[in-house]
Amino acid sequence: MGTPGHMVRHMLLDADDATVRALADSVTLPTTSIKGFMESADLGKLLTPDWTPDPPEVLMAATLQPAEPRIDSAYRVSVERDGDVTYARVMTADRAIAARGQVAVTGRTCVFDQIETAPEHQRRGLGSAVMAALATAATDLGAVTGILAATTQGRALYEALGWAVAGPLSSFVYKRRPERTRDLSERICRNG
Repeated sequence: MGTPGHMVRHMLLDADDATVRALADSVTLPTTSIKGFMESADLGKLLTPDWTPDPPEVLMAATLQPAEPRIDSAYRVSVERDGDVTYARVMTADRAIAARGQVAVTGRTCVFDQIETAPEHQRRGLGSAVMAALATAATDLGAVTGILAATTQGRALYEALGWAVAGPLSSFVYKRRPERTRDLSERICRNG
């Protein structure tokens, strides 16, 4: 992922218990997360106490339709593409980011991610504007179906935009084991 506090994410599309356990045991970088399309209790049973559950999410999907973002004239929408990822931002008059999101098109499907609105700009339709801009960009690139992971808070927005729940999505974050921290410290001291 490359963001502070969230460097790596493993998505389990279809993994057996042994694979999940082996993956979890191989992780050494704190803030690494494992996400799976299963109930949190089921994924949690496969992990050690070194893993902390994130709040529950759901996988959502929608048939995409191009749409014109509608926002107050105090804001403007910008859409930029960098490789396979398209970014939408809603900016204030002083160029601060009020809302943002991104979409990656993978053929006829695409994945929406990191949709967020700054707290001081919420309840103004900016999340809907970001989703409209991203849906339009994705359909322009040939996508027909969108998927995303929704938090409890975001789910209401997506349902209002016609998205439907496809299933559960659980996530756990790795917290460094004390003995691994000590081992790492000892290696650093030995190696200078």
